[in-house]
Amino acid sequence: MPEPVRQPPPPGDGASSLGRAALAQLVTKASDGLCIIDAQRHFVYANPAACHMLDRPLHELRGTDFLAGIPESERETAKVRYTAQLDGMADSYSGQIRTSDGTVREIVYSNFAMTIDEKPHGIAMFRDVTAPRGAARTAAVLAQTAAQLVGTATTHEILAGIARHAYEGTRAVHAGIAVMGADHRLAFGGFCGHNGSYFGTGCPGWASLAERPPQDMVAAMTAGTITTGSVPGKAIVLPDARAVWQGDPVMAEVAAVTGDGWQVAVCLPLAWANRVIGLLGVCLPAGVAGPSEAELAFCTALADQAAVAVINARLTAEAGRAAATLERTRLARDLHDSVSQALFSMTMHARAAELTLARIDAVGTEELTQSIADLADLARGSLAQMRALIFELRPESMGEEGLIGALHLKAAALAAGEQTPIRVTGPDQLPERDRATEEQLYRIASEALYNVIQHAGAACAFVDVTIDQRARRVTVTVTDDGVGFDPATAGGQGSGLVTMANCAEAIGADLEITSGCGSGTVVAVSMALADIAARSPGA
Repeated sequence: MPEPVRQPPPPGDGASSLGRAALAQLVTKASDGLCIIDAQRHFVYANPAACHMLDRPLHELRGTDFLAGIPESERETAKVRYTAQLDGMADSYSGQIRTSDGTVREIVYSNFAMTIDEKPHGIAMFRDVTAPRGAARTAAVLAQTAAQLVGTATTHEILAGIARHAYEGTRAVHAGIAVMGADHRLAFGGFCGHNGSYFGTGCPGWASLAERPPQDMVAAMTAGTITTGSVPGKAIVLPDARAVWQGDPVMAEVAAVTGDGWQVAVCLPLAWANRVIGLLGVCLPAGVAGPSEAELAFCTALADQAAVAVINARLTAEAGRAAATLERTRLARDLHDSVSQALFSMTMHARAAELTLARIDAVGTEELTQSIADLADLARGSLAQMRALIFELRPESMGEEGLIGALHLKAAALAAGEQTPIRVTGPDQLPERDRATEEQLYRIASEALYNVIQHAGAACAFVDVTIDQRARRVTVTVTDDGVGFDPATAGGQGSGLVTMANCAEAIGADLEITSGCGSGTVVAVSMALADIAARSPGA
C-alpha cells in the first residue's frame, strides 16, 4: 500500500509558538533598551533595560509622554524626529535622556515605525554610552592637562583649565579650585562658570578668601567635613551648600558672586604627601540631588590632576631652590678658601707692620704708621663683612647660629665696615625654631640695618629680640637715632621697605615702621610663637 501523505502542521502551532516565546525572552533580557510609543508620543511598552535607563518601572511609564524624559534643550529636535519616524523614516542618532533624579545619560538611538492594531507606532532601540564616552572625555582631559604640565602654562592657568573641564563635562553651574601654599596662604586658584574662566586674583571672591587662612576657607566650604592638613578622604556632597555658604562669613561673598540657580556643592580634596592642601568644588543646578557616578568619577580624576599640577609646581620651585642652595654653598666655599683667607692674611701683615714700626721707633714715619693702621682697620672690616656674606650664603648657617647669632655677625660686619656701633640683645635661642621663618626675620632686620648705614646718618643703632611669654609672641626691633624720614612719602623704593614688607607677609608677621624727620626710626616685626611652631618641618 502506498505511504500516506503527511500534511504540514497548521499555522500557530509548535514552532511559531516557540518563536514568539524566544522573541519575548530576547526582548526581556536584552541589555539594550526597547520602547514602543504610540502616535500621541505615549509609552505603550518598555523592556526592563529601558525601564532601568529611564529609572522608572513600566506601570509608571505607560501612558506618559516620552518627551518628559528628554532634556528640555533637545525636546524640539526629538518631536521633529518622531514625526519623521512615524512617516516611515528610519534613523540612528545620538541624544540624551534625563532620569527621575535629574541624571543625564548619553544614548545612541535606532528608530523605525511599525503598524500595530492598524495604528502607527514608533519603535526605539537605544544603548547607554555614558560610561564609555565619559571615559573617553576623561582620557582626553587628562591628556590635555598632562600636556600643559610639560608646557609653558602657569599653575593658575592649568587649574583654570581643569575647572573649565569640570564645568563643561558635568551639569555644573560653577566649578572652582583653591589651593593652600607652603606658607599656609591661598596660593593658587581657578574658576569657571557661565561668564567664562578665571584664574588667580581674577577668580570671583578671591580677595575675600585671600584675607583668611585657607584652613578656614576649606572648613567653611565643606561645613567642617574636610580640613587642611588632614588625611584626604572621599568627596563630600553638601545638599544645602548655597544656604550654608550664605550664612558663613568666610563664604558669604563667594555665595553672592556665584549667584542663584544652584544649591548642591560637591567638594573633592586635593592632596600632597597624604595631606589635604586644597579643594575642587563643583556647584550643581537647583533640583539636582547630587552628582551621577560618572560625574563623580570624572571630577575625582580632575581633582587628582589638579593636585599633580600643584605638586609639579612645588617640586619645580623646590628644585630651583635646591640648585640655588648648591650654588650658594659653592660660592661660600670659594670665598672662604680665597678672598676670606686673603683678607685674613692682609690683616696679619698689617698688624705685623704696625708692630715692626712700633719696635724700631723710627722718626718721620707717622704718616706711614697711620696708613698701615688704616689698612689694618680696612682689612678687619672687610674680613668681618666677608664672614657675614659667607654666613648668608651658607644655607645651614641659620640652623647652626640661630637668629640671634646671625644678627650678631651682621652687626659686627656692618659696624666694622662703617664705624657705626650696633648693639644686639636677645635670648640665645627662640623658644620655637624654624629656619625659614628665622631667615625672613633676619632679612627684615638686615634691611633695616642697611637703611641705618646708608640713609640714617645715625651715631648708633640697636637690635633687640624680645619674647613676650604672656602673649606668646617674638618681636625683632631695630632702632636708630638718625635723621629719620616720612614713611607716608618714602614710597619704599630704594630703601628696602618693600623687601621688609614682602618678608613679613611671607611668614604672616606684623611689620610696623615708626619714623619722622629728625627723630630716628624704629622698625618692629612680630609674630606668634605658635605660627613659628606650625611652620617648622616637624609640625
